[in-house]
Amino acid sequence: MIKWRPRRLEPRDLGLALYLLSLVLPAVHSEEHNWLREVYSQTTNSGFLASILGLPVMLFGYFAWLANPLFLAAYRTRSARRRLIYALLALLAGLSVQWQLVSLYDEDGQFTVTGYTYGYYVWLLSFVWLGVCGARRAGAG
Repeated sequence: MIKWRPRRLEPRDLGLALYLLSLVLPAVHSEEHNWLREVYSQTTNSGFLASILGLPVMLFGYFAWLANPLFLAAYRTRSARRRLIYALLALLAGLSVQWQLVSLYDEDGQFTVTGYTYGYYVWLLSFVWLGVCGARRAGAG
């Protein structure tokens, strides 16, 4: 019979908790202009919706979604240097949306990201936390 030992919490687990928290918090303010009905609407999307819609948006040249697999790589690796590198790359990918206007056009209008709210910043904080954990372990080892 296999005995399961309880898992001890590590500092990197706080990064995972922050990441999961960012999925349920509001993250993106957006504005939509429907050309057919001449209607403007403003919405706030959750981090989960932003992560789901982020994958197809990569086809239009917005690569911030790549921060998600980089975060998972940073979380799963045991090497402190790799954790630091993956976390820094995830942070740069996450910050890349700050350097460009995210605007998509479809058959009935235009979708534009007008701002980011605290879910986005908690998402970035999870990358920073994993980077700090990697830097601490790399400096100690």
